[in-house]
Amino acid sequence: MQTGQLAAGRFELGKRFESGSGSEVFLARDRKENALVVAKLIKSPYSQEGWILQKLDHEGIIRLKGQYDTPEGLLLVEEFFPGVSLKHYVRKRRMLSARETVRITEKIADILQYLHSRKPPIIYRDLKPDNLMIDADGNIRLIDFGAAKEYARRCDADEVCVGTLGYAAPEQFRGSFCQSDIRTDIYGLGATMYFMLTGLDPEEEGGFPYPLDHLRKDIPKRICEVVDKCLRQDPEERYQGAESLLYDLRQCMKKGPF
Repeated sequence: MQTGQLAAGRFELGKRFESGSGSEVFLARDRKENALVVAKLIKSPYSQEGWILQKLDHEGIIRLKGQYDTPEGLLLVEEFFPGVSLKHYVRKRRMLSARETVRITEKIADILQYLHSRKPPIIYRDLKPDNLMIDADGNIRLIDFGAAKEYARRCDADEVCVGTLGYAAPEQFRGSFCQSDIRTDIYGLGATMYFMLTGLDPEEEGGFPYPLDHLRKDIPKRICEVVDKCLRQDPEERYQGAESLLYDLRQCMKKGPF
C-alpha cells in the first residue's frame, strides 16, 4: 500500500509509520466518519492480532475499529491516539523520577492484569517503551499486538520465538524448555521500568549493564527491589502476576516521600 491510496474504499492513507516485514502502518483518514485512524496492513495469513484485539475492551489498550480484507492482506483499523511513544517521552526527559515511573508502571500493570485475567490469558510478549503510547495528560495505550498469544496450558514451549532483545525474558529464546506466560510480561515490565529510571535502553545496551542503585542514589531501595524481582532469570522468582506487583507499587507510593 502507498501514501494517498484509498484502502477498503474508505480509508485515505497518509503518513507511513515504521513498518516490519509482516506489516505496514499508516496514519489514515476515515472518509465516512471524517476522523483520523491508524491503518495497519497485516500481510501474514497466520496473524492472530485482529482476532485477539476484537475481544479486548480496556481503556489502556488501543481499540480496534474494524477489519477489512484487501488484495494486499488484512487491514486493521484502530483508534488514533494523540500521544508519543514512551520511549520518545523518556528520551526527551533523559530519565524519569521514581514517582512518575511508579505512576506509569501502575497503569501498565493494570493493563497486564486485565490481559492475564482473560480466559485463556492473553500473553503480550513484546512489552517495551516503543509499544506504549503516552499523551499530555499521562494516559497510556498499549499498541501492536502482533506478538500476542493466548496461553496454552498443555504446551511445553513456544512454537515461534518473538520479542525484543533486552526486553524479552529468557524463556522467549530458542532452546527454552518452557513457554512464555504471565511472568514473561512481568519481565518486560521490569525492563521498561529500568529504562524509565535510567534512560538506558536494554535493547541498545544488550541488557542491564549497571544495577539501579549504582546509577541512581535517589531511587528508594524498595523500588529497586521491585525492578530486580521483575527481572529475575527464573520465572518462579519473579512476581507471579500483575496483582502482587501492583500491591508492592502502591505500598511504595504510600510509604514515600520520593
